[in-house]
Amino acid sequence: MRFVDPEQIEVPAGESFVVALSGNGVGGYLWETEELPTPLRLLEERDVEPAEVIPGAGGSKEFELVSDAGEATARFALRRSWEQEPGRTVAVRVRAH
Repeated sequence: MRFVDPEQIEVPAGESFVVALSGNGVGGYLWETEELPTPLRLLEERDVEPAEVIPGAGGSKEFELVSDAGEATARFALRRSWEQEPGRTVAVRVRAH
């Protein structure tokens, strides 16, 4: 399952899923995990190029996760490597059953 810019998702426990966050790479900003509490686990991260290669087009970042049964909130931050404060943060509530 793949979810693009979600706020809340429901997934089967133990099955992997992908959270895709748009806007990666624009102006030096890159998505990173900020908080992944139990029962969430990160399996893989990957950068995805934009569908159209035009100046200023941003890609996305995919986070492949798996969750044991339960509820948790994953937090992601869009930041430049040389800045401490993120330009944007996203919280994704995950419910696995």
